[in-house]
Amino acid sequence: MGLDYGPVNSEKSHTVSVVVSTESSKYRVHHMKKFLGKEADYAYIHKEVPRMLSRWNAQHLASDYGMGEAPNSEIRSKIGFERVIAFQHVPSQKEKVKWNVKMPAYTLNRTQVITELFKLIKDQRIIFPKWEETEEFAEDLLNVYADYDEDRNLMKYINVGPDDFLHALIFAVISNEMINGLNNF
Repeated sequence: MGLDYGPVNSEKSHTVSVVVSTESSKYRVHHMKKFLGKEADYAYIHKEVPRMLSRWNAQHLASDYGMGEAPNSEIRSKIGFERVIAFQHVPSQKEKVKWNVKMPAYTLNRTQVITELFKLIKDQRIIFPKWEETEEFAEDLLNVYADYDEDRNLMKYINVGPDDFLHALIFAVISNEMINGLNNF
């Protein structure tokens, strides 16, 4: 299960969770949730996430380190330290995924993991639920676009609106790869 934390009282960004499993070389999205209104409170999220993990028989929670380290500590106290895998995007790291012992969390090459996620979607290797269930989450994917700087020969992704589902999905897919020893991403 992937989880991207958003601010509690934001009208633009939200905490989003996504449950993903692997099926051969594809990923299936089973459940997506935006925590809105009263559900956006961390106390609610800390009670709901362990229930969701149990309901979906999820092995682990892959979550945002940046805004989420304090909330991650709370969830770790409920489900165990080893079941929470924390990630943080960094702009200039050569490796796709790298362990940072000081945090403790994995850092991700933001551009590389977003590019690879979009490629998985383009290649139809992520199976989403029906459009009616996916539409509001797909908007988060459409809020991200590539910006290419010809002078420096660099590409980076810019978001023009909420991108919470994108990050929750990245965390879920990468953690599945790490746990299951796959190399699809």
